Amino acid sequence: MTIGILFAILMPSIGNIIRFSGALCGAVVVFVLPPMAYLASKRKEGKLTVLNVSAHIGIICIGVINFGAQFFV
Repeated sequence: MTIGILFAILMPSIGNIIRFSGALCGAVVVFVLPPMAYLASKRKEGKLTVLNVSAHIGIICIGVINFGAQFFV
């Protein structure tokens, strides 16, 4: 309850809170979960390569950059 009251006092615009939390959740669902699931399945099969890991880490980094870019626009 305290966190909710602090948000209401310090950041009364609910639109910003919804925008940031929605962007974070969307970024995780789109850019983090699929590459991690793919890497986990390849690891379980024993077919994980350095190229796979680096490509999928790159996808995750693009997602993090995309998420962070909304704060500078």
